[in-house]
Amino acid sequence: MVACLSPSDKHYEENLSTLSYASQAASIKNTPTVNIDPKDRLIQQLEAKLAAAHAYILKHLGVAELPQSLLDAGDAALAKRPRARQFARSADKRERRGAEQVGSQTAPQGRRGGRL
Repeated sequence: MVACLSPSDKHYEENLSTLSYASQAASIKNTPTVNIDPKDRLIQQLEAKLAAAHAYILKHLGVAELPQSLLDAGDAALAKRPRARQFARSADKRERRGAEQVGSQTAPQGRRGGRL
């Protein structure tokens, strides 16, 4: 911070006030934080745990990559859950509906022949 002071004795109180303010402002420490949606934070934590579990499995199996059967097992378990299938179908419907609405939108029509 830069504090501008007057060399005149006439402004002693103002100089003292300026130096006091500069001292207080210099002692302020900001710690920036990233605002993340709680759901996104949970997803990041779960992805980190999954990556750690994969690393653990790779280390103990002594292989370079996970077996395809292990990767497919998660997809099979998800397919067995009716709620997950229902969510996937509704997401697909929302996507299609959104694409149809974007394609069918036209410019708004003004009033014709009437007074404004």
